[in-house]
Amino acid sequence: MNFLSADIPDPTDFPPDAKAPGLRTLDGSFRCDICGELYDAPVTLVVGRLPFLQCIRTSLSSKQECPSCRKSANEIHIRPNPALESVISAWKNASL
Repeated sequence: MNFLSADIPDPTDFPPDAKAPGLRTLDGSFRCDICGELYDAPVTLVVGRLPFLQCIRTSLSSKQECPSCRKSANEIHIRPNPALESVISAWKNASL
């Protein structure tokens, strides 16, 4: 059965763990903590968080802190994360 062939809006739409162990957890780890969407342009902050570039820029424009942990952060703390971007691209194209 191809669990990834349909558009899965969030990890709770995956089949139960008994049928597809680990898929919900794996998919959830590839999603932005701010908007819940699969990362499109993942970045790393110096505080260790992995937000979506658009979300973190929007958040930092109103308050200079990480929206997840509330530690001080700004634009200079944003670093591209090409390794995670590659993994998520493979996840989006995967079929079981």
